[in-house]
Amino acid sequence: MDTVKALSTHPEHPPLYYLLVRIWTQFWTQWFGNSVAVFRSLSVVLSILTLPCLYWLCAELFELSLTRSLILAIVAVSPLHVLYAQEAREYSLWILAIVLSGAALLRATRLQTQASWKVYAATVALGLYSHLLFIWVAIAQSLFVFVHENFRHSKTTTSYLRASLIGVLGFLPWVLVAIVNLSQLGKIVDAAIKETSPFYLFFVWSRSLNRVFLSADFDASIDRWSALDRWFRNFFSDYFQVDLGFSQLILVVVTFASLYFLGRHASRRTRLFLLTLIGTTAIPLMLPDLILGGTQSTRIRYLIPAYLGIQMAIAYLFATQINTLKRLHKAIWQLGLAALILGGIMGCLNDLPQQVTWNKDSKTEDYLSISQVINQATDPLVISNTSAIRVLTLSYQLDADTKLLLLDSDQVPQIPTSFRQKFLFDPSDELLEQFEKQQIQTTPIVESKIQLWRLPM
Repeated sequence: MDTVKALSTHPEHPPLYYLLVRIWTQFWTQWFGNSVAVFRSLSVVLSILTLPCLYWLCAELFELSLTRSLILAIVAVSPLHVLYAQEAREYSLWILAIVLSGAALLRATRLQTQASWKVYAATVALGLYSHLLFIWVAIAQSLFVFVHENFRHSKTTTSYLRASLIGVLGFLPWVLVAIVNLSQLGKIVDAAIKETSPFYLFFVWSRSLNRVFLSADFDASIDRWSALDRWFRNFFSDYFQVDLGFSQLILVVVTFASLYFLGRHASRRTRLFLLTLIGTTAIPLMLPDLILGGTQSTRIRYLIPAYLGIQMAIAYLFATQINTLKRLHKAIWQLGLAALILGGIMGCLNDLPQQVTWNKDSKTEDYLSISQVINQATDPLVISNTSAIRVLTLSYQLDADTKLLLLDSDQVPQIPTSFRQKFLFDPSDELLEQFEKQQIQTTPIVESKIQLWRLPM
């Protein structure tokens, strides 16, 4: 219950993943200790489980078996999926819920049995308890059902509404928690409202697409050797003030080509499902940013459902073209597929040794620089009144014998004199004022989003 109470002050994070992590770590720490690897291993398992569920989803969508194999290959080497499979956050569970819910819906509409609709209802509740943005996935699924049924009252729409209602009712307790803490959700939305240009948004969206397939850091290190890439970057920089590389442009073209091909050649059921998934989960984030200004759509993790749909559309395009009888045509598309898969593998290998990967925010670098200063100190003491999550994050970077003095107020504590070097980690302004009032000198060492100050010896 203490986990739920802690999360209730952050309603943007539904509790399911964190409850699972707690149960998981309590079981495995008996044998492997309280290590970071144990915390992250649940995400790894959930990501592995996503692959057979994705195969099931594509079996419901596509008749061509090659499409199912290609989507597994594309997702398995996607830098986006590989990085979030290592994160002790809810995104691996959310991806699993998106895929599982889609497969369950398609199966239920095909079989029309009570059991299949009950499974779908359970996946709706699972998705909502994994991430709040699953709401857009649920809306996409409702659009798919109603458009597919031509907005007629039918057995399918009745069964769907009943199953969806059951799933949403299961999520009602957390809806009440979110209503009570509505101000916290408002702060998150307000923090994402910034003045942005359409050209900048287009650049970030194309860069995010690049990261789904190739990893932007690896792509940049390769592309800058190319004269053609330098020309593209100079052109877009001069006219649109964005740094757009050749491979980013190619991926944008391939994406639109795959969506066009999907709309023209896929079955009505398949194209409706994928286009509603992509459009309904991307447009509500992109359009407000374009019109009002904002950065919600620049956060790659928020658009994961849309990127999953794009990956399936691209897999369908390549599988269909490779399945042709024309040898030259087939060879060209096989070469393109090999480049895409190899690019993903190289991108993942490039990300592997990085301490700070592209999916981390700038605060991660602050933790590294702060921990280096503290670990190089002799007999250090770290004093802090910041949030528990920040202290916990820093603690994993510190030497095991480093002592922490954690405060629950803004008052200057009784500081032990036995430590040779003393630090203030991310103190509040009020705590710094109290030190100043008591004429205790504080010297800034790291001044960034997260701060480190030195106290006199």
